[in-house]
Amino acid sequence: KEMLEMGNCCVTKVELTIACTNLLDKDVGSKSDPLCVLLQNTSGQQWYEVRCDGSHDSVRNIV
Repeated sequence: KEMLEMGNCCVTKVELTIACTNLLDKDVGSKSDPLCVLLQNTSGQQWYEVRCDGSHDSVRNIV
């Protein structure tokens, strides 16, 4: 239902690039998997997690 309500609103395309450096390795036994969570506010007090799918959206075992 939220998707239908959002379809009636004005939409602006936004492209985000997120980069991190010097991350600490906190994972015991293997390399850490850094994680970035994006939350979107569609109206008022409601926040929704924006899910990213695909290999380019997540980086595994780099630290």
